[in-house]
Amino acid sequence: MNKFKIGEFVWAAHYGQTQVKKNCHVCFGKLEVTLILGNGDKVVLPCDYCAKGYDAPRGFDYEYEYIVEPVQVRIDSIIHHETTNGIKTEVRTTPYLYDQEDLFPNKEDAMSRSKEKAEQKKAEQEQSIEWLKKSKKASFAWNAGYHLKEVNNLKKKIEYHERKAQLCKARTK
Repeated sequence: MNKFKIGEFVWAAHYGQTQVKKNCHVCFGKLEVTLILGNGDKVVLPCDYCAKGYDAPRGFDYEYEYIVEPVQVRIDSIIHHETTNGIKTEVRTTPYLYDQEDLFPNKEDAMSRSKEKAEQKKAEQEQSIEWLKKSKKASFAWNAGYHLKEVNNLKKKIEYHERKAQLCKARTK
């Protein structure tokens, strides 16, 4: 049974996005992070997350925030699809296609559903950000380890060459 009829005006749960400047999720606007090594030493590194694609860390990134905005639409057609979960009803309006459960006779109910859908999307985005933060920490650790190893190798080379230079001085006397 159809909830609505063709030609009827209804409210659709709808949300949009707007771009907002936010502090970096890794350095929190400080432009650097501190990596604590297994021996307790601390290494301060420039933030690689907010520096990606730029010459240096910026301390911020742009994110999209979801804005709830139910819209009033006119039903142009009603489409029934048979699926493994039963009959799915979609309602076509110009220019969108909505699931029947996203259409309401009043704006308040559509607003409530819009908020619910936006919160779901926001939760998915935050989960993605958490994954990126964990991934970037591994990168920081590798970079810190690599550069500390290079520092130790260079110290050994300096010691070697200082000894050789002292031998050369001793021979010239």
